[in-house]
Amino acid sequence: MKVFTIILLIIFIPIAQTFSQSDKPLVSGGDLLFYIDKTSFQGKENKTYSEFSIMIYADYLKLQEASGKYSASIKIDYELTDLNDERVNSKSWETVALFDSVNDVKSLVVYDNWGELTPGGKYKLSVGIKDLASRKMGKINSTIEIKDFAPEVFDLSEIQFLNGTKESESENEKILNPARRYGLLNPILYFYYELYNITVNDSIAIQYSVTDEAGNVAKELNSVVEVNENSKGFIQGINVSKLNSGVYTFTIKAKTSSGKEISVKRNFEILQLDYFAKTPILSKEDSEMMEKLLDYIAEPYQLSQYKKLNSFNKANFILNFFKNLDPNPDTEENEYLQSLLARFHYANQKFSWGNIEGYTTEMGRIFIQNGKPDEVDYHNMDMDSRPYQIWYYRGNRELFYVFGDLNSNGRYSLLHSNKEGEIYNTSWRELVSRL
Repeated sequence: MKVFTIILLIIFIPIAQTFSQSDKPLVSGGDLLFYIDKTSFQGKENKTYSEFSIMIYADYLKLQEASGKYSASIKIDYELTDLNDERVNSKSWETVALFDSVNDVKSLVVYDNWGELTPGGKYKLSVGIKDLASRKMGKINSTIEIKDFAPEVFDLSEIQFLNGTKESESENEKILNPARRYGLLNPILYFYYELYNITVNDSIAIQYSVTDEAGNVAKELNSVVEVNENSKGFIQGINVSKLNSGVYTFTIKAKTSSGKEISVKRNFEILQLDYFAKTPILSKEDSEMMEKLLDYIAEPYQLSQYKKLNSFNKANFILNFFKNLDPNPDTEENEYLQSLLARFHYANQKFSWGNIEGYTTEMGRIFIQNGKPDEVDYHNMDMDSRPYQIWYYRGNRELFYVFGDLNSNGRYSLLHSNKEGEIYNTSWRELVSRL
C-alpha cells in the first residue's frame, strides 16, 4: 500500500471532454471520474519507457475519519495486453489519500503514476479504480499507441504536460497534468521532454509553437540550447493565459547545427471565462472552487446569492460578476481579473506552508484582497520576540495587518488589524513576546 500525492488544482472543468482530435487524455466511465495520460520516453534495451499518470478529483472519494484525520482508500487494477490479447503486464494495488480536513476534498486532486517498459506499438489498456468506502467504480478500456524509438538516431520523446514542479529530497519532482487542461487559474503550460542521441557540445535550435484548431499560430517561442551530454531532459513553461478557450496543438521542433531536424506534437485544452459564454454551466467542482474565491472578493450578499443558484445560473453569475468589475469593458482583456489572478498565483508561490496552499492562508487572503502592501515592517530576527511582520496599505485610510509566526516554523497567522471585520487585538505584542 502506498500514499497518494495530493495537489491543489484550481481550474475550471467542463462536464465532458472537448478534445476533438485523436490525441487526448483518457476519461473513465462509471461513477468514479478519473483521467489517464501516457507519455513515451526512450528506454533501455531498445524498448520504450511509458509513464502512465492518473488524476482523480478528491471530492469523488468517500472519507474515513480516525483520530481527527481523514483518508480515502482506493484499489487500482491495471492490465496491458497486445492486440492479440496476450498479457504484457497486470497488477493491482491499494493506496490511501490523506486529508487534513473534510473541506480539503473540495479543492484537491489526487495523483498516481507508474511506468512500463515495452517495445513500441499498439496495445490494449485497461484501468479500473474502486473507492473502497463508497464502492464507486470507474473504468477505462482503450487502445493506445506506444512510440518506437530508433537507436542512435536524433530524436524527441513525447511531450509530457505538467502543472509545475515541487522540491523533493534530490531534485525538482514533476507534478503531472493528465487532463492537459490550462486556463483561468492555471495560466502556465508547463511541459517536459527529452532529446536523444545528441552530438555532445552541439547547439540545438528549439522552436515551441501553439496552434489553434484552424492551424493559426497563437504562440511561438524560439531558443538555442547547448548540450554537453548524449541525452537530456528539459522542463519549460509557456504563458497561455491570454488564449481563448479551445483545443490547441503544442509542437516542439529541434534542429541540430548539422541540419538534423525532428518534431513532436500533442494536444491540450484551454478553458477561460469565454468557455462559459458558449457553454454556460458549472460542474460541482467548479462552483465550489469559485465559491472560495468569491468569499475573498465579493460582498456577503453576492456570495449568498451565488450559493443559491443552480449550475447554469452560477456560470452566468461568474461571467457578469467579472464583467461588472472590468475597469475597461470596451477592451478584450479584463484588467481586474488579470490583476486578481496575478495576486492568486503570487499568494500560492509566496505564502504556501507545507501542504497548505498559499491562497488559503491568512497572508494569502489579505494579499488577494488588497494586493501588494505599500510597506512591510519585518521583525524576523528580534531577540525578544518571535518573527512577525506588519503590512501597511496607504489609501484614503491607512490600514495595517500584523502577522506573527507564533511557533517559529514559518507559518504566519493574522494577529491584529485596524480593518473592520478582521481580528482586533491590541495585546498582540504579548503573543509574539519571548519574555
